Amino acid sequence: MEEENEQAFGLREGIIKELKLIGFKYITLDLEGYRYRSGSMNEV
Repeated sequence: MEEENEQAFGLREGIIKELKLIGFKYITLDLEGYRYRSGSMNEV
């Protein structure tokens, strides 16, 4: 996962540009990731 975060961070300007072009206003990166927080959508 750390490698993927580093790769995404290195490509951030292109990622941000493309996502904003298709209409996203905010782009975030979940640094904890799904595999470490399975079930987190159920948090109160």
